[in-house]
Amino acid sequence: MDNNKSNFRRGSVELMVLYLLSLRDYYGYELTQILKEQTNGVMDIPVGSLYPALYKLIDAGLISDYKMPAGKRLMRVYYHLEASGKKRLELLLKDYRETHEAIKSMNKQEQHAVKRYLHDIKRTLPVYRKMERQFLSDIRSTIEEYAETGAVITLTTLKQEFGEPKDQVITYLTSKDGETLQKDLSTSAYIRSTLVLLMIAILTLLFAGLCYE
Repeated sequence: MDNNKSNFRRGSVELMVLYLLSLRDYYGYELTQILKEQTNGVMDIPVGSLYPALYKLIDAGLISDYKMPAGKRLMRVYYHLEASGKKRLELLLKDYRETHEAIKSMNKQEQHAVKRYLHDIKRTLPVYRKMERQFLSDIRSTIEEYAETGAVITLTTLKQEFGEPKDQVITYLTSKDGETLQKDLSTSAYIRSTLVLLMIAILTLLFAGLCYE
């Protein structure tokens, strides 16, 4: 487990322990097993590492402990959530929900930025066929790898990191041989000319219809 994950998970222990104790009383080993099972192994905390966190909660007056016999000679220490612990849990849950919503909002903004960046590239391409779709797919994959580094994704940061959309298109086009590039540009010009002629024909028909009326 790397340090960043370790620090984050340690900060989550208080919330999870208080939440579990709000359901019922548990003893130490039982808490570690429940945490591991209900988090699919993400919160795999050795008993020896959990006890310092429990002692801090006791010192803060958030939980209390008591002993219960388990067999003839064994005594188990159970932990109980106090009223102050319930208030603390409510506050932590409120903070968690607000943080969760903020992260969701940031994620939506990042998705919008990526979509806008790719759209601007697509709009600048002279033609859009199978090769161009693969070109955009490769850019998306590169952006996803960049996002996994923890970088904040905005339209501005994408342009700073990967260049303006037109620069991406220029790099893509110049990677082609001259004959292929000329063919693509000729195809693009033909499509645009056809669209212009089609629009003129439609407007002419509409105008003729108005004059006929």
